Amino acid sequence: MAHIIIRQPNEKYCIFDTVVDNIIYYDLDRDELVDIILEEKREDVEEWVDKAIEKPTLGAIVYGVDTYGDMLNKIKDVHGDEEYNEVVKLIGKNKEAQRPSSA
Repeated sequence: MAHIIIRQPNEKYCIFDTVVDNIIYYDLDRDELVDIILEEKREDVEEWVDKAIEKPTLGAIVYGVDTYGDMLNKIKDVHGDEEYNEVVKLIGKNKEAQRPSSA
């Protein structure tokens, strides 16, 4: 299914859907377009995350990092003991999702 964003004569936007061959939204400004697209993409992202949680992706398997232990071993191999220990300390200490400051 493809959605095509079309500028209307009044400088607003509509979204044309190629499945139904008709508009599905109209008289949108840029922010409204972004909100609609984000909501649609959110569903795709949620599905991807659910699948990634259920089973490792092919990329994870090929790279050899599909478990917590594998991840720590890769960090230790690439960055050494100091970074390994820092990551273990960060993950063990923090209860909410965070991105390491070096990322």
